[in-house]
Amino acid sequence: MSNNGGGHPPKKETVYGGPMPGSFAARSQMPAGASTAVGTVYEGPPATETVFDESTFVPKRPNRSVAIAATKDKVQRMSVLFFVVAGLSLIEYFTYHGHDSAIAVNSIAVFVIFLIIGIFAMRMSRAAFLVAMTLYALDTAALLWWLFGSGGTLLFVAWPLLVHGIVLYRLYITYGMLADLHHSS
Repeated sequence: MSNNGGGHPPKKETVYGGPMPGSFAARSQMPAGASTAVGTVYEGPPATETVFDESTFVPKRPNRSVAIAATKDKVQRMSVLFFVVAGLSLIEYFTYHGHDSAIAVNSIAVFVIFLIIGIFAMRMSRAAFLVAMTLYALDTAALLWWLFGSGGTLLFVAWPLLVHGIVLYRLYITYGMLADLHHSS
C-alpha cells in the first residue's frame, strides 16, 4: 500500500502561488507552430565573449611589505652579531696571547675585520655576510689546526669551537634571508 496522502490523489498545483513571471507567461502562451528566438534567460543577446580573458588578466601581486620589513629588521639585528664576534675575538686574543702568538694575531685580525664588516652588515650588504662567513670559517679552521697540530687539549678550545659553530650557523641563516630579500625586491 502506498502512502499518497491518506488515499487522496496527489495535488497538481505548484508550491509557488504568486504571479506568473512575464517571460515564462509569454512563452507558455505561444502558439505551437511559432518559432522561438534564440536568447538567454534574461532575454538579452547571447554573450559573445568569455568571462575570463587570459590575455588581459593581470594577477594581483601579494603585499609582501610586512614580510620584507620583518626580514630587514631581523637581518639588522643579526648584524649586531659582527660586533659580538669582534668582542669575542678580542677576548680570544687575550686568551691566546701568552700561549700561541699565531692564534692571537689571527684573533686580533678577526677583531679588526669584523668591526669593519659590521658597519657594512648594518647596511644590509650580502657581500659583508659572505666575507664574514669565510673569514670566521678560516678562524675556526685555525683553531682546529692549533688543536691537532700543537698537541693542545680539547678542553682549552671546546668553548671557542662551540661559539664558532653557533656563529657560523647564524651567519649562514642570515645570509640566506638576505639573499632571499635581495632576490624578491
